[in-house]
Amino acid sequence: MNTMRGFVRFGVVRLYVWLLGLYPGRFRAAFRDEIEDVFLNVMDEAEIAGGYGLFKTSMLELRSLAISVIVERWHEFRSRKDGVMSPQEKLMEAVVLEGISLKSGIPDKYWMPLWVIFTTIAFPIALLLTAPFAVLAYLTLNLGVNIGLWSDYDNTLLDVIGFCVGFSLTLAIIQWFLLRNYLPRARQWFLATGAGVLIGGISGGIVNMSISDAWKHPGLRGAIILLPIGCFLGVAHWLVLRRSLSNSHWIVPIDILGTCSLLLVGITLNNRLQALLYLIVFILPGLITGGGLWYLFNQAQPEVEDAADEKKLEQAASLLTRGQKRVMLIALVPIFFLCSWIYAGSQLMLAKHEGIYPSAREGMIEKNSQGWGGAEVVSVEVVSARVNQHDGGQPHVWYVIADITLDRVPEGWDRSAYSGGSYFVHVKDGWVHLAEGTFPDFIGWVMQLYNMEGVNDWIAENQ
Repeated sequence: MNTMRGFVRFGVVRLYVWLLGLYPGRFRAAFRDEIEDVFLNVMDEAEIAGGYGLFKTSMLELRSLAISVIVERWHEFRSRKDGVMSPQEKLMEAVVLEGISLKSGIPDKYWMPLWVIFTTIAFPIALLLTAPFAVLAYLTLNLGVNIGLWSDYDNTLLDVIGFCVGFSLTLAIIQWFLLRNYLPRARQWFLATGAGVLIGGISGGIVNMSISDAWKHPGLRGAIILLPIGCFLGVAHWLVLRRSLSNSHWIVPIDILGTCSLLLVGITLNNRLQALLYLIVFILPGLITGGGLWYLFNQAQPEVEDAADEKKLEQAASLLTRGQKRVMLIALVPIFFLCSWIYAGSQLMLAKHEGIYPSAREGMIEKNSQGWGGAEVVSVEVVSARVNQHDGGQPHVWYVIADITLDRVPEGWDRSAYSGGSYFVHVKDGWVHLAEGTFPDFIGWVMQLYNMEGVNDWIAENQ
């Protein structure tokens, strides 16, 4: 019985402390300690009395606290609505009254380079996450087809959803991590970033797939995708910043400009300058948004009169403690193997959904049998089909080269015949096509590591 009472008391105390956190900041700062002391005294008296007194007292105290939280929140809402508080005052209230540990006024000198670097690497990380999230979209959309919600869907939608989800999640985590020491309630920024990129990207992607071919100019298609992302992202960020920073409305054009700067990718230069242009363009979003945020933080730096408040603002918490760094380094090994298995499995599932072929040769012929730009395919002649020799070669990873001949020159091209190459990987039921950007050799290595699709047994039988 004593054990049961102890369990009940522990659970009630934990719930009570959590409910205390729902009080407004000013109220918590003034009365939290007093409320806790009174509650613990009442619980001690109920436990000494024995019987069901502890349970009854716990329920009464929790009910009273819940009602009190609602009442105080309503009073706080009314006072904020009737009163006038500047963004700087709200920032100080969050720091001093709610105990939020922020770094001094504006981000330090290391923040801007980190923002640019991590925002830039969000793009390749999102590409790696595209396949796993595209598989989730594939399973969801297929479920909708099976239960009759829709008849069919464009396979391109899988890539759009996969990339948007991967990029929104990656960017949200990165930006939250870099802003958590400077921005009150940084978790709201995480939600705003994720929702803004996801809603804007999927909306733009659906519109882009719906427009006619006559409107599908590369620049227009890019603007249709990027402009909604910038708008949704800017508005979502403004909703978060408007309570903490003055001139927070400037984040809307900053996000739009940063997102739409990727349209410069469409500029064509000579081979020597094209790679440099790509590098500059992918850095621009982080440079523009990071510079804009740094300016807004600089403008909103609060003037501190109280020495204790100033000390709180000047506390510089490192991004990661030494212990956290060690844990992350140790965790990288199992995370790598888990992520590699998820990545390879996702790519293979999407590839099998695209088509399974009896052989790599037949897969190459079928993949290139469709014409485009007004031209039709006359012939597909396989020139070479063999194990890919890159990195020593793997028996189940082939690279196939074929000569394709068309009946005319396609629109936008200057010739009617060309050579093409594609990767094909053996799975349990045949061969599937993998794009070069999916790292087929790495996927082949992972397949052997985990014996995915029974590949090791197939290799043993065919050697």
